[in-house]
Parts: sequence; structure tokens; C-alpha cells
Amino acid sequence: ANFMDVVICLLNIRLRCKRDDTMKKARRNDPCPCGSTKKYKKCCLVGGGLSPDYTDQDRVSALHKLNEFADDPEWNGMEQEAEELFWGPYLDAYEDMENEELSMIVENIFDYWFFFDHRTEDGVNIAERLLDSGWNLTDGERAYVKQALGTSVRLYEVTDVRPGTSMRLRELIGGCETTITEHTTSRQAHKWDLMAARIFPLGTPGTPVIDGGCFGLRRAAREHLIAQIKDMRKAYF
Repeated sequence: ANFMDVVICLLNIRLRCKRDDTMKKARRNDPCPCGSTKKYKKCCLVGGGLSPDYTDQDRVSALHKLNEFADDPEWNGMEQEAEELFWGPYLDAYEDMENEELSMIVENIFDYWFFFDHRTEDGVNIAERLLDSGWNLTDGERAYVKQALGTSVRLYEVTDVRPGTSMRLRELIGGCETTITEHTTSRQAHKWDLMAARIFPLGTPGTPVIDGGCFGLRRAAREHLIAQIKDMRKAYF
């Protein structure tokens, strides 16, 4: 496996801080996981079309405030421990990375994991602490953070592409399919491509979107990744 394969494995096994029900596949008549109160078959399964509770500006400002909040010296020790946990034996390789584009991608993925997924042994999570703090958050900023807390990076296979418009993705662990609005990646993606992505069930277009970055993987790594991720998850669930 190359370094990016290792990154995906790390991202997928760091789900032990999530509730078990986030791992289950939503059935057609189940309540939609996005919280809309509609059935899954009439909501995110077909693209939704609902109005989100936050705007693009709310998203940007919420992430900015999260960064400011996390920069407080109170959290220095927590972030250092999180980096060691996330990267494990690959921490030096990450810190010595010379590819600037790749470095930005994995740094962004770590930041989202640190903000929304990671918990200390005492159950402390940065994003939840921000919501409970006295910081002045707008309703839209709160809505963005709350939705982000219910997401995680997953491994997907592209099953359909409409260039410049949308993609249909199937989660390789679980099989759940969703159609996302995606204007940039959909111009480069092809059917059966593999990618790692964090999907928000209700983005600003009113449909599922990728947030927090995504990147493609070698198709040849498909079975290797699936087997490795399944084995690693058994240790946590």
C-alpha cells in the first residue's frame, strides 16, 4: 500500500468515537439520517431538495471560529495527542512531506477529523466544546457544526457521473448509495473510480455534498483497502 492507502485506513478506523448507528445502512422506509423527518427514499436517496440551515458564509465563518477556538493554549496538549493518535508511526512522514498539494489535502482531512471526530479518553470533543462555550455563534454556524458532527470520511466507489453537476457514490463498507451535488470533482471522475470523502447529507444546494475535501485512490487498491478496513474495524465494534 502507498502512503495514501494508509491515510484512508487511518481515516476509516478512527470512527470508534461515533455511535454504532452511524455505521448502519439506511433502508428506504427508514427516517432519513439527515434529520429532515422524511423517509430516506423521499429525501437523501433521491437528492433531497430541502433548504439547509446554513449558508456558504456560515460554513466559512464556522470553520474560522473553530480554528480560532482550537488555537487556544488550553487545547495544545489535546491536538498534539490527536496528531500522534491519527498518524501513529507515520507522523514523521507527514511532517517531512515535501509535496505541498498533498500536504494541504491531508492537513485539511486531519483538521476536520480533529474538530468533528476526535474525542479524548474523557469524551471531550473540540466542536462540541465550541457549541457549549460562550462564543458568539450564529444559528447558521451552529447548524453547520452540528451537521458536521454527524459525518465522517468514508470510502466510496463512483457508480454514475454527470460532469459538472453530480455524482452517485456507493459506500464500499455498508453499500449505502447517495447522489451528491458536485461541480468540480465530477468533471474529472469516472465510473468505478474510488475516492475518500466526507459527505454532508444536506449542503447549501439542499442536497448531499462533499465537505472537507476528497481525493481519488488507485482502483487496484480496492480489495486491499476493503479487507484492511474491515479487519481494523473489528477491533473497535
